[in-house]
Amino acid sequence: LQEARQSEEVKSETAARSRYEQELHILKEAFDSSKEISRREVATWMAYLGHMHSRGGARPLFQRCLARCYQVEELWLYWAEYELLPPQKLDVLYQARSFLPKSTGIGFMLAELEEEQGNFVQAHTILTNLAAVKPSTAGHKRLQLEQRKGSSVGVLKTVFQEVCTKISEVKEASEIAIKFSDIMIVKS
Repeated sequence: LQEARQSEEVKSETAARSRYEQELHILKEAFDSSKEISRREVATWMAYLGHMHSRGGARPLFQRCLARCYQVEELWLYWAEYELLPPQKLDVLYQARSFLPKSTGIGFMLAELEEEQGNFVQAHTILTNLAAVKPSTAGHKRLQLEQRKGSSVGVLKTVFQEVCTKISEVKEASEIAIKFSDIMIVKS
């Protein structure tokens, strides 16, 4: 009885994988000439990766997926989330960053992980570079980083002033000013 149940599970698993593989094969042939990755192909990869993740064997599939879809940020972020240990997460994110150096999602996740590992200088550098693309978000995260590090009020004010010089939108500047004042209230 147990052998029959295991046999059915293997057949079911094989059928599920076969469906994903067939879908990916059809999509690859349809888009291969243009090298374009369709939203449908990304969705199929996400579903397939989710299926394999639930069975604990997604790492080789992530590698195969990203050999084709290396420019898709959400797939890299999904892989980083899949990894349990920070060193493996960092490896994935640094690989992703080599393909997508301007990705803010990858950059922010990388800065957060570097900070968690105690690499404050590296986190600060990443956030400073991201400020060119997302000044308000990066500035807020830099202020939070300095707060968590226990930086002095003077350092926080300097970072705040630096951030404000990079923000051109009045709405973003007022939001960062509110966030800065919240940090200063907690600090005092």
